[in-house]
Amino acid sequence: GTVALARTGALDTVAHTSNGIGYLDETGYAGASHYRDSPHAVVDDGIITASATAPVSLMEATLGAIGLADDQLHHYVLMHAAQFGGARAPA
Repeated sequence: GTVALARTGALDTVAHTSNGIGYLDETGYAGASHYRDSPHAVVDDGIITASATAPVSLMEATLGAIGLADDQLHHYVLMHAAQFGGARAPA
C-alpha cells in the first residue's frame, strides 16, 4: 500500500512509514524527509501507513479513523502487544 501511495505523491508532504527507509526510493516520491522509522502505524492528515510487520497497528489506526475504535479493540491490541512483549504506542 505504501508504494502505491508514494507513486501518487500522497506521501510527499505527510509523516509516514513503510517497510524500511529505502523501500520507497524507486517510486520517485519526494517525501523521504517525512519518513518515520516506526514499528507502529503512522497517521498524518488522514493518511495511514504501516510496515508489513504492523497489521494490528494498521487495523487499530484504520478503525479509529472511521470511528469504530472501542474498548474491545483497545483490549485486543493490548493483548497482542503483551503476547509479543512490546508496549503499544498510541495510533
